[in-house]
Amino acid sequence: HNVVFHPEHIFTKEELAGILDKMDEDIIRVKGYVKGENGTIYFNYILNEYNIFDGKKKEAAVVSIIGTELDYEVLKGPSMAKPVYVFSGFLDAGKTRTIKESLLDPNFNEGERTLIIALEEGDEEYDNEFLAASNSIVVYLDSINELTRQRQAELDIKYCPQRIFIELNGLEDDAILYNEGFAYGWELCQALTIIDSTSFMNYMANMKQFMFNHIKYAETCIFNRADNLDRRYVRNNLKAINHRLDIVYETASGEDLNGFDEELFGDGDFFDLNNDDFGLWYMDALDHPTKYEGKTVAFNARFVEKHPLYDDVVIMGRPAMVCCANDIQYISITCVNVQYVDIVPDKYYHLKGVIHCQQDEMGQMTCVLYVDDYLQTEAPEDEFVYFN
Repeated sequence: HNVVFHPEHIFTKEELAGILDKMDEDIIRVKGYVKGENGTIYFNYILNEYNIFDGKKKEAAVVSIIGTELDYEVLKGPSMAKPVYVFSGFLDAGKTRTIKESLLDPNFNEGERTLIIALEEGDEEYDNEFLAASNSIVVYLDSINELTRQRQAELDIKYCPQRIFIELNGLEDDAILYNEGFAYGWELCQALTIIDSTSFMNYMANMKQFMFNHIKYAETCIFNRADNLDRRYVRNNLKAINHRLDIVYETASGEDLNGFDEELFGDGDFFDLNNDDFGLWYMDALDHPTKYEGKTVAFNARFVEKHPLYDDVVIMGRPAMVCCANDIQYISITCVNVQYVDIVPDKYYHLKGVIHCQQDEMGQMTCVLYVDDYLQTEAPEDEFVYFN
């Protein structure tokens, strides 16, 4: 009924006994084996009587249940993916408020049992009234290092949630969670980062590494209080870290900021880019690739890598220091009609050609440069790309 035998959980015999003691008259028989501290633990339950014993080691865990009026949705629990929503950002950015608003939204919440795992406590709290109204349970942990797959499995068994919200600590590395992964049956549904726009420039200046960590793994970034935010600067810098990032801007009153024209270059048939404009153009082309279909573009770039299948297709680009000296990434474009044997890896080239849009491996449109001419040229005085 209210018990999930989790296939990744490491059981003790005492824990199994406690579970079997909870069986009621609807359960006729439970039989199987699970992972134990010292190997595989077997058990057999029949009508309120059971025995638990060690046996031959098994790699898997198998449990069979016979009963009347069993809750099928609960029994098949982990085989159905439970969505996990991860909220990142600095303290008091609005993570807790966003979670509460989401779980109180009738268009999002139809009574599902939600487990909230909070790794920090700000001014906003998960009060009892909210927890009751949203059918939620909150568990506080001291560190992201505690949120192992084993701990997740234990929380899954204890609370049997139908979905999970995780509120990360803004001063910890989000990568710890994503490298650890999620418990069996938990599936990442969305990763969001919440940023207070009034503090953004300060964080970029003084805590850039933490900002990098919050942006790198996010699918969506929500900027609240963005009335006076330089959105062009924001968009270009964050997309250098994570070019698939969706950015949402909200006013101080929570209204969406719509209708903002983020295009950086006007219409024209030829774009002759100087070294300072390459980064700005790249970001505009990333967001508006079809705008440049059939247009001629010229710029300076260096060799990044060769296409694995074709000798006349290379990747050319420029380095961008998106966080610090240890986090240099290349912003680059695929170039066709450039012979790999002609390219000296450490040198810069002036490339001129026509842009055509093609789908990348993710099905999204991207710009490809069909090169008409390329000549070796001097490297820029400052090789790094900037976005302002």
